[in-house]
Amino acid sequence: MLPADLTGAAVAAMRSRGRGYVINVSSVAAYLPRGTYGASKAWIVHFTEGVAAETAGSGVRLLALCPGFVRTEFHARAGMDASRLPSFAWLDADAVVSAALRDLAGRPSGHGSPSKGAALAQGLLFRGAGNCAASPHRAASPKTHSICPSGGGS
Repeated sequence: MLPADLTGAAVAAMRSRGRGYVINVSSVAAYLPRGTYGASKAWIVHFTEGVAAETAGSGVRLLALCPGFVRTEFHARAGMDASRLPSFAWLDADAVVSAALRDLAGRPSGHGSPSKGAALAQGLLFRGAGNCAASPHRAASPKTHSICPSGGGS
């Protein structure tokens, strides 16, 4: 099933209930000119922005999760040698999930990250990442790109 189909089906049910959350997983690669992979991840971010605009005021909240290097089996399964990446560049999967859920719920995801080095390295690649709280000051997060139809986020 394609992300658009799955998101559309979930959002339709959520709209009828007047509430719900959607997390579409993208990548920091969405912000880098890296061929097909980066283009597909950029599409997820922009698609999520579009759905968020269409559902504004419905009680449905969307978030495009754009992590960088996360400690999972992804790289090994893809046959990629990630051994040269420094340890500070990696994020912990549980920490990324926790930050995304906090952002989606409208709470700041933390002015911290699993690693200050990772926050700096990955944070430089984001345009306006942050939480969904509608406030003039939103904490930057190296882990999420929040899409908030109520006016908060980026």
